Amino acid sequence: MNVNRSTQIIPVLDIREGVVVKASGGRRDDYMPIASPIAPSSDPVQIVDGFIKLFGFSLFYIADLDAIIGSGSNKRVVEELLNRFDLHFMLDGGFRRQRDIWKHPDLTPIVATETFEDWDNADSLSDVIVSIDTFDGNLLTPGGCATLESSLGRARALGVWRFIHLRLEAVGEPDFDETRLIPPAPGEKWYAGGGVRTEDDLRKLKSLGYVGALVSTALHNQKLP
Repeated sequence: MNVNRSTQIIPVLDIREGVVVKASGGRRDDYMPIASPIAPSSDPVQIVDGFIKLFGFSLFYIADLDAIIGSGSNKRVVEELLNRFDLHFMLDGGFRRQRDIWKHPDLTPIVATETFEDWDNADSLSDVIVSIDTFDGNLLTPGGCATLESSLGRARALGVWRFIHLRLEAVGEPDFDETRLIPPAPGEKWYAGGGVRTEDDLRKLKSLGYVGALVSTALHNQKLP
């Protein structure tokens, strides 16, 4: 691992029906269990163990796809990972209301614009990361009517200072385009998700002011770090 790199790589676990799946272009119906050289199966425990042994990661990002699309939950899988490993996890658990947000010392919850419906009733959200979810430049929200500017404004008013810009169309694709990323504001921490595959991509993120990248495909292909 490149210890001199200042843009943090955060490995992604997209979990559906209890297994890690290969995400591609935001087409969730097409996601299939991942076949990776780093682990003997798509079992999340084995994938995490493989990442640790190969790269030494201590922070992971989890997307509970069943919770996000409203078809179920992988809570038991996440709990097993929390109990088994001495790690920290970011979790997009498809949280729709503030009362749904998980609290655990080894977990940072992610509130995503695609699913969260409780902006008007929430008090402080300073302890979460807000994921700004876009597809081909369009903001994804439950009602489809909020703008990027209004969503950022509401999040910042609730004390949010950590953000992810998740470009769903670029997930699992060779489609990194730094010109489509949201510029970070001073004092904020921003992470990018979607299409990050090379050291050059990471350098571009650093130049934009991003502190980290959510990465899956390039890690399984051992192109990074």
